Amino acid sequence: MKLLSLIASCVLFCSCQKNKQNEPRDVIARIHTKDSLITQLSELQTQGYFNGVGVAVADSSGTLLSRGFGYQDMQAKTAYTPQTVQTIGSVSKTFIGLALLKAQELGKLKLDEDATRYLPFLLRNPRFPDAVISIRNIATHTSGIQDTDAYLRHNYVLYDNGGSAYDGDEVMNSPDKIEYLPVFLGDALFPGGKYYTKDAWGNYKPGSKYAYSNFGAAIAAYVIEQATGMQYHVFVEKYILKPLGMTHTRFNISKEVSNSISTLFADSVTAIKPYRLITYPDGGLASNAREMGLYLRELIKGYKGTGVLLKPESYKEYFKQYLTADNFIEPRRTKNPYSDEYNSGLFIAHTPAGFIGHTGGDPGVASLLYFNPKTGKGAYMVVNTGINSKPGMKCFYNMYDLLIKYSDKL
Repeated sequence: MKLLSLIASCVLFCSCQKNKQNEPRDVIARIHTKDSLITQLSELQTQGYFNGVGVAVADSSGTLLSRGFGYQDMQAKTAYTPQTVQTIGSVSKTFIGLALLKAQELGKLKLDEDATRYLPFLLRNPRFPDAVISIRNIATHTSGIQDTDAYLRHNYVLYDNGGSAYDGDEVMNSPDKIEYLPVFLGDALFPGGKYYTKDAWGNYKPGSKYAYSNFGAAIAAYVIEQATGMQYHVFVEKYILKPLGMTHTRFNISKEVSNSISTLFADSVTAIKPYRLITYPDGGLASNAREMGLYLRELIKGYKGTGVLLKPESYKEYFKQYLTADNFIEPRRTKNPYSDEYNSGLFIAHTPAGFIGHTGGDPGVASLLYFNPKTGKGAYMVVNTGINSKPGMKCFYNMYDLLIKYSDKL
C-alpha cells in the first residue's frame, strides 16, 4: 500500500509538472507582461506631471487591464484606483454619436433631415441662410458651426462660490452664471445673442468643410432631447450606461455625491474647484477606468458587428469615414497617430494611424480612448492634472504608447 501510494504521488507530481510546462507558459508570460507594463506606467506617473492616472485596456472579450496610479486627492493621499471617477473631456462626444443612432433606430429622428425640424429655433448659417444643416452635418463637424471665445469664457461654471485657483484660458464663472443649454447656444450662435460674433459661423456651406465644434455637439444632444422627449442625460443612462453596467458613470457629477470622485488639478500642486459645463454633453461625462473598459469593449464589439447597444447597420453608420482631404480647410496633420481631426465618423474620430476613438481635454483633464480595428485591442487613459509643458505632454503620450504597445500581449 505504501508503494502504491508512493507511485500515485509520483504520477501526480509528474502530471503537475507537465501542466506547468505546457498550459501555464502563456499565462506566466501575460503576468510578466502586465507587471512590466504597470511598472513602466508607474515610473512615468511618478515623474510628477500627473497626480492621478486611470487606464484600461480591452478587447471584444472584456477588460484586460484596469488600473489607477498616483492620487485622486493629494492632500489626503487618497489613491487613484480603477473606481476613481472623474470627467473624461471630449471622449463624451462619442456617446452623442451612439445616442443619435439609437434615437434613429427608435424612429425618433433621421440623421439626414434638417436639424431645425427637431429644434425650437431656425438653425441656419447667416452667411448661407437657404442652406439646410442636417443632423449628420453636425455629427461630422461639417455644419459650419464654430466655437468662439464664448465657449471658454462662459461655459465653465463653479458648483459653489469662493473663486477658483485655476487661471488657464477657460474662465470659471460663479454658480449664478449657469444657463439653460439652448439659451446659452442661442446667445452664442444667433445674431443678437449676447455672446454672438460673426466667427460663430464659417464661410462655407454646410457639408463642405470640417471644423471641430463643441457647440455643434451640444446642439446634437439637444436635438436628441427634442426628438425623444427625454433629457439627454436620461436618454444616455437608459440606452447606453445601464445596458453596459456603467452604474457609476454620470454627467456633471459633483464631489458631494461620492468620495470616489477625483480632485482636478491645474498643475501638480494647484487644485481646481469643482465645476460643470453648460454644454455638458460635449465634455461633462464622468466615469472611471473600470467602466470605461466596459465601454471600450462595446465599441470594439460594435465595430465587429456584435455590439449590444445598436444594430450592426447602425454601427457601420457610426464608424463610417465621412470625410476626404477636400473637406479640410488646411492640410490634415499626419504625424500625430492619435489626432482626432483626421477623419470623422459620427462624433467618433479616425486617426492618421488608423485608430478609432477620441481625445479629451478640459481644465485639469486630459484623456485618450482608441482601439485598433486591425487587432481588435484598445486602450483608455485619463489624467486628473492639466498638461502645461512639452515634457508633460511627452510623458502623457509615452504612457499611452505603452498601453497600445502592450495591449496585444495582455
